[in-house]
Amino acid sequence: MNKNEKNIILNTYKDKYYSNTIGIDNKNTTTTLKILLDKLNLKEERYNIENEIISYNNNYGKITTDTFKMVFDDFKKYNVYVNYDIDDIENYYYDLTYKMTDEEVKCNNARIILLKNELIK
Repeated sequence: MNKNEKNIILNTYKDKYYSNTIGIDNKNTTTTLKILLDKLNLKEERYNIENEIISYNNNYGKITTDTFKMVFDDFKKYNVYVNYDIDDIENYYYDLTYKMTDEEVKCNNARIILLKNELIK
């Protein structure tokens, strides 16, 4: 697949995912595109699109968005992708603590605490 084809598929998914979040029913199309993107090894890009839209819809500020991004970048090293869901992030974090370095564990623990405090506001 060339770069143009990849961009067409990703932009189509972005449009369908966004329209689904604002109430236009594209659930079947979105699910089909999710499966397609994962099979084409575009899982990271899919999660980036979903997280971009979730962040936009929830009006997350720069600190919250950047903190989530740091967590996502650390998780990506271990081939774990997650959306903006603090409960899922905590579950994956505790599973990954045995694989992460001590520095990563400390940093991600602080980030999760910061995110919880930011999301409660």
